Amino acid sequence: MKKKLLFLSIAVCLFADPKIVKEDSVLQNQFDAKMKAQNKTIVKMSAEETKKHLPQKVDKYTTMTGVDYKGTNLIYIYEINVPPKSDKELIK
Repeated sequence: MKKKLLFLSIAVCLFADPKIVKEDSVLQNQFDAKMKAQNKTIVKMSAEETKKHLPQKVDKYTTMTGVDYKGTNLIYIYEINVPPKSDKELIK
């Protein structure tokens, strides 16, 4: 039984229509391109929506002051506000 199944599997692979495989590859590439475009749109919309709520206080010292995007990456810009310290204080 296993030999018959193996033989059938090999026969299907050997006699498979390469046109179908090529069409699958083309469809996959089209799908990938559409997904990438959709991801870029989502990132752009997310950045634009976040900008509406800025500046936004994160904690006692940190404020998010900006957000931008490049391709499918979001870029967050923060301002850290701490009092200046002398060199001696930093060494401690």
